[in-house]
Amino acid sequence: MRTVAAVAMVLMVAAGAWAYNPHTAHPLYLPPVPDEVMPTVDGVLDEWGWVPDDWVYTLSECLDKPAENPPRAGGGEEYTGAGDWDVPFLFVGYNATTDVLVVAAQVVDDVGYWPSENPFETWKGMDSIYWYVNGDGQGGPYQYEEGLHAERAWQGIWRPDLDNWWGAYSWSEEERWPFTPPYLVSGLVLDKTTGSYTMEATITVFDWCDHTGPDASTKHDMEAGSEFGMRFTLFDVDSESDQDYAYLTFNGPNPEGIDNAFTADNFERAVCLSFEDAYPGGIKVAVEPSTWGQIKSMLK
Repeated sequence: MRTVAAVAMVLMVAAGAWAYNPHTAHPLYLPPVPDEVMPTVDGVLDEWGWVPDDWVYTLSECLDKPAENPPRAGGGEEYTGAGDWDVPFLFVGYNATTDVLVVAAQVVDDVGYWPSENPFETWKGMDSIYWYVNGDGQGGPYQYEEGLHAERAWQGIWRPDLDNWWGAYSWSEEERWPFTPPYLVSGLVLDKTTGSYTMEATITVFDWCDHTGPDASTKHDMEAGSEFGMRFTLFDVDSESDQDYAYLTFNGPNPEGIDNAFTADNFERAVCLSFEDAYPGGIKVAVEPSTWGQIKSMLK
């Protein structure tokens, strides 16, 4: 359904020297979030009634989809999508005024699994959100090699239990400015007894993200027709068993086993749609004006 609304835009996006995942059947289409409906980023999902159903992703609709046709959901050996984990609401879009990704999600869980408080051990398997961005879409190695410092691409890890901890493994604490307001603004509401949570975030995308600071960096121009590399996964883990997990992901197949912590060669192609292509029937604004203007003024 989302691909139908985006056909016209696909024809408008010219081919370039990109390095996206060749195994994915279609791009990840991003609808715009108009300024008048930008939410207060607090993790409370009370300002999303305007979103048409076509742009709401759920776990149930993503089950049993072919790997080359994300978003898709799956998990351990016998995972059916029933019972212990659910995603009733997921939205991923962009705001052109401030050049940010906009993400909102509701995750229903029965076990919050975080065996270590060390964020650098999240890769061992814990409830989390992983996202990767390559602003210029050129792919290639971006960190862990001499002379590379995650300037052209980077990864972010969100741990609900760590009060909005975001980070890239290759940056020191002093260099984590892209994961602090106003460049990354996030909010969550966590039920610690079950691991369920709601979250919202605005994430600035950069073509060049210099570790020295924003003055030496270049934002990606998030406007209709622009594109960039991206990966995104909601991840659920309930125990140390290698079969006790579930996920909802925008990532396509990776038969070569490319390690995306090192290279952006197979990030998914994300394409920003125009308002007309994303919402041919328009939207119904049924929310009160938010404090988005305060955040927007910080980003100018």
